[in-house]
Amino acid sequence: MRDIAALLAEISLLNFEEPNAISRPNLGEPDSISGRNFAPATYTDKRGKTYAEYRLSRDGFSLLAMGFTGREAKVLNQEQ
Repeated sequence: MRDIAALLAEISLLNFEEPNAISRPNLGEPDSISGRNFAPATYTDKRGKTYAEYRLSRDGFSLLAMGFTGREAKVLNQEQ
C-alpha cells in the first residue's frame, strides 16, 4: 500500500496524467492512467474487519514492479 501510494503521488507530480497540462492531478478517475491501473477498493476479512486495497491492472502491476528497479523504468513504461 505504501509503495502504491508513493507511485501514485509520483505519477501525479511527473504529470503523466495529462501531458502538456499544468499539474492537474486526477488520481482515481477511471479515464486517468492511475484510475485505469490502480483502482481503490476495500475487502472484508473473515472476522468482518474492512481493509483498503488497490485492484491493479496488468500494466499497473508492471509499473509498480518496475519501480523497484529505478525511475527510468517508470518513464519507459509510460511511453509504450
